[in-house]
Amino acid sequence: MASISTYAIDQIITVRDKVIGTDSAGTITKNFDLGDIISFLNSSGLIESGNSHFKYDGQPLSTSTRVDGTISFDPPTLSSVSFSSISNLLITSKDLSGIDLSSYYYNLVGSRILIQKSGDPSKFGIYNLTNSTSSSKFSNIHDISLTHVFGNSSLENESNYLISLMQYDYLSSTDKHYAFTDHTQANPSAIWTINHGLNKFPSVTVVDSAGTQVFGDVDHTDNNNLTITFINQFSGKAYLN
Repeated sequence: MASISTYAIDQIITVRDKVIGTDSAGTITKNFDLGDIISFLNSSGLIESGNSHFKYDGQPLSTSTRVDGTISFDPPTLSSVSFSSISNLLITSKDLSGIDLSSYYYNLVGSRILIQKSGDPSKFGIYNLTNSTSSSKFSNIHDISLTHVFGNSSLENESNYLISLMQYDYLSSTDKHYAFTDHTQANPSAIWTINHGLNKFPSVTVVDSAGTQVFGDVDHTDNNNLTITFINQFSGKAYLN
C-alpha cells in the first residue's frame, strides 16, 4: 500500500465517499461511508448544535429507568403522536450525547421550546414549557408539562428529535408576539411586508397555508416594520416574537 500522502485530493466530496479507518472491535482496516458517519454523529447527538438530541421511544417502560437520550409517554404508545396533542412528555435526564440536563429542565419553566425531527425540520412542535418535575415512577426521568402553540406533523417512534430553546422565560417577561394574517398574504406573494408595531427587531417564523415551515430573507426596515423575501410565491402566516 502506497503512502497516504501520495494519493490525490478529492475536490468533489459526496456522502457516498469513503474514508479508511479501524473498527474499535478489532485491528482490521475498513472503509467507512461518509453518509454513515454523518448519520451516526447526528443520531448520537455528538455534533454540537445548541440543541439537545433525543429519540422517541414508544416501548413500554418495564423497569424503573429509561434508556438515556429518550422521550416517551406514560402510558406509552407505539403509534405516531400528533405534536398538537402533546401536553406532557417524559424526558430522560441525559440526552443522546450523555449530557446531564436535569437542572436545565427546571430552569426552562415559563420558556418557549421547539421540538423538531432531526433531518426534517418541517416536522415540529412549538410549546410553552409550564412545569418540570422529577418523575415519581422513574428514577432518571423528568415529567414536563407543555402547552402547544403551533406545529406540523407528529412524533414518530424510533425517530430522533432536537429540543431547543426559542425564548427564555416568556411567561414572566413583558415581551409581545404578533400573529400575522394580513390580507395581502391571502393571495400568494414572494415579498411580505409586515407592520408589526413591536418596537424591536423580532424573530420570525413563517408557515405556508399547509402549515409547513418556510424560510426567507428577513429585512428589518425599522423597529416596527419588516419585509420577508421568498424564492416562490405563496400564502400563509408569519409569527413574530
